[in-house]
Amino acid sequence: MKNLLLSLLAAAVLAGCGAMDLLRSLYPKSELEQLRIVAEPDANQYAAAALDLVFVYDKTMIPLLPKSGPEWFAKKKSIIANQPGNFVVVSLEVPPGMIVDAPLPKRSGQPMGAFLFANYIGKDGQFPVNLTSFTAAEIRLKAQTIEYRATTP
Repeated sequence: MKNLLLSLLAAAVLAGCGAMDLLRSLYPKSELEQLRIVAEPDANQYAAAALDLVFVYDKTMIPLLPKSGPEWFAKKKSIIANQPGNFVVVSLEVPPGMIVDAPLPKRSGQPMGAFLFANYIGKDGQFPVNLTSFTAAEIRLKAQTIEYRATTP
C-alpha cells in the first residue's frame, strides 16, 4: 500500500511538472537581463533615436500594444495612464555612434513581455522589437533599419 501511495504521489508530481512546462510555453515571461544598444554612425539618418523599452506585466495588454514606434510614442501617455501598474517604461535617447547598456527595471516579478519601440525616421526601423524570449540581446541602430540578435549575458 505504501509503494502504491508513493507511486501515485510521484506520478502527480511529474504530471504537475509537465503542466507547469505547458503553462510556461503558453505564457512565457521575459527573462531579459541585459540589453546593449549600438548606434552606428549613420543611425536613424544621423539623428538621435528615441527608444522606449516597454515591460508588460499583464498578458492581456500585449495584443493591445501599437504596431509601430511612432504609434507607440503618440499613444504611450494614454496607454500607461489607462493601465496603471501594467507597464514599466525605460526611455532612452541614443545619438549616432554611441553604445549604451540599457538600464533595466528593478520591479519584482517577471514581466509577461518586453518590447522595444523606436521613434525612427525610416519606416523600416519603426516596427516593435519583441525581446521577451531573450536573456541578453543587442539592438543595432542602422541608417534606415533596426537589427537585433541574442547575445550571451
